[in-house]
Amino acid sequence: MKTLPTDQRITRFDTQDGTTISLDPKLLIVPSDPVVAIDNGSLWQKIALLGELAGNPALAIQRSLNYLAELPRGKSRVKPSRQSAVKGNVEITYRGKTYTSDRKGASLNAQSGLHGDKTDNLKLRVILALEQLGLGNGEDIHLSLSLFFTPGNFKAQESAAKKALSQSLTWSTPQGRKSATIKTLQVTPEGYHLGCYRQLAIAESKPNDSWQACYDIGYRTLLCDFIDPDGFFDDNRSQSFDGKGTSLYYEWVAEEAGIDDPEDPQFITAVNNGEEYYQPQGEPEPIPIADAIDTAHEWYLGEISELITDCTPPEIETSIVGGGGAFRFGRDLIPTLRGSDRYVVEHPDLANVIAQTITLAQEL
Repeated sequence: MKTLPTDQRITRFDTQDGTTISLDPKLLIVPSDPVVAIDNGSLWQKIALLGELAGNPALAIQRSLNYLAELPRGKSRVKPSRQSAVKGNVEITYRGKTYTSDRKGASLNAQSGLHGDKTDNLKLRVILALEQLGLGNGEDIHLSLSLFFTPGNFKAQESAAKKALSQSLTWSTPQGRKSATIKTLQVTPEGYHLGCYRQLAIAESKPNDSWQACYDIGYRTLLCDFIDPDGFFDDNRSQSFDGKGTSLYYEWVAEEAGIDDPEDPQFITAVNNGEEYYQPQGEPEPIPIADAIDTAHEWYLGEISELITDCTPPEIETSIVGGGGAFRFGRDLIPTLRGSDRYVVEHPDLANVIAQTITLAQEL
């Protein structure tokens, strides 16, 4: 794995309210109309808005659970605690029905992005994202949207997304009627922009002129994007493996340790922190999990390594690992990958949405 140059043009600041990305002014000029990017992941949706901070371009990024639920008539949503890590707690009314996308929505027959076609209800998901960013005052919006892709079918998904968002968006909130128009729409496969991040972030980086693979390890999915030297996505050979994201790893840890709920956020936190013990609610004693973590790590690494090896074209010269799972598995995965240039992208959880926003603004 190569040592990269250090002249950074992208700087990250995390707070309880979200993430701010400070950008070098040489990267882009901030357009007058809003530039928004949505990385529509299986569990988490990452939303970025381009603006300015102290006179320089900057991104404000928020994460929200990718849930969508219709509120029963007469029901009012319980307001979340201020300590909640989820900032996507909004409600909108669209065509006479009221929807929410937060944890409360998850308990109300929520339709999540965890399974099936992620273009389902795409217009509603975009409206909820715009509402979360405080938009909807008649703006003309430049939008970059990344979608989970079905192998060999991305062109059809792209066309469906563009058709769904071709008209003006209108919705209502308790504060009044809202509207926005998607003036520019860029639709790309989820994980595609991981390959752009290094060239944007590091001034000395050379443009990529070879075949590259972008491996996005998400919570529910493993994505293998193959991109030719001209930057075109190979729709026929790229692969998406639903059910092979890190949720599978947590399932295996839970199975080995004898724990019933592998999706309990406290359990996931304990596993991510490498803790020795975890005590489920209602259990009298903590349960040892350290050995289960080590065992499941090896199982999961072997699983995704085999999937990647089997589907990766021989001409790949650059291999890039990103997504939230890259924090735990990226470095161990690197030696198994093809090519002479192999690395884990910086800020793997947000690199895709950051690069989405910047590349769209540069094109404008």
